[in-house]
Amino acid sequence: MGSLGQDLRFAVRMLRKRPGFTAVAVLTIGVGIAATTSIFSVVDGVLLEPLPVEEPERLVVPNVIGPSGFEISLSIPFKDWRDRNRTFASLGANATRSRTLTGGERPEMVTTRIVLGDWFETLGVAPHLGRTIASDETWAGAEAIAVLTYAFWQRHFGGDPGALGRTLILDGETFTVVGVMPPEFVFPSASTDIFVPMGFYSERMCWEARGCSQGTWAIGRLAEGVTQTAAQEDLDRIAREISEEEGDQQAVARLESLSDAYVGDIRRQVWILMAAVAFVLLIACANVASLLLARGESRRRETALRTALGAGQTRMIRHFLTEAVVLGLTGGAFGLALAWIGVRLLVSMIPADVPSILHGRIDLDVTVLLFAF
Repeated sequence: MGSLGQDLRFAVRMLRKRPGFTAVAVLTIGVGIAATTSIFSVVDGVLLEPLPVEEPERLVVPNVIGPSGFEISLSIPFKDWRDRNRTFASLGANATRSRTLTGGERPEMVTTRIVLGDWFETLGVAPHLGRTIASDETWAGAEAIAVLTYAFWQRHFGGDPGALGRTLILDGETFTVVGVMPPEFVFPSASTDIFVPMGFYSERMCWEARGCSQGTWAIGRLAEGVTQTAAQEDLDRIAREISEEEGDQQAVARLESLSDAYVGDIRRQVWILMAAVAFVLLIACANVASLLLARGESRRRETALRTALGAGQTRMIRHFLTEAVVLGLTGGAFGLALAWIGVRLLVSMIPADVPSILHGRIDLDVTVLLFAF
């Protein structure tokens, strides 16, 4: 340990003696690490981290395709899927609506998710407080109850556990708070504030009628051991049955995994960007290696003198490795500082078509820091 400390002190002293070389090397390493770490934070948050639901690999999203071949909103009645399927453990649906929250100091626009069927059961996330909205509470004639997201609970009620049982006035209608979701539950969007049952609005929504689109989308949990292909065949069968009953061609559903539904087209773009910045890092390493080789040539006399004084080959290698490690760690620390800025710039520039649930997952977390190291 004593010789290691001596090597560290000597390495720092040698780097300080050549500030120009040290500054260029640290800057080069830092920029390469900053670029790679910033983009890897996107890869980790968007592609590697599982979505904040139970067993996301079993969740699928039916995209409804009309007879013309274009994707449309949910037009096959959700109850047909739910009642006739043989491959799903559960099925839920939701629609987004903006509501005006009153009763406070001033009116506030909030984003509500109007849920139907086994929405919360399908996602499989336990509430932080209280309970969720059960399936039998979402159909026609549902009571005016509400489940809050954690962020809204903190913002509106200050994190008060006594929020359960209190009321919210949305567009002039009073809802009773029955639960609060955990902080990591930001599904399907980080902008969501409140969940309410769709059945409460049954007189104003036509989701029970076939061919009626209300911007509703469904999500299903495959039964244990069922493949996505088998579930697709099951939904195709239901569409054929409805077509026979109605006497005309019905829209069909094309299943995709939940991950594909959220990440989809951006997966390839992110990996291409990651490959590009990896080349930037390789170029930075090559440049620093060239600087070290050039500096090594200028230190031939120093090396010969130390060898003549009895320094062994192992000790010389260890000394130069220590110097390289100090240089690398210094550049890495500088790179992390740049990456912290870079990540925030990246998040601010994320395209609008990237789901907002993914925005909050892009950060310098432990996984990204280990990657940077």
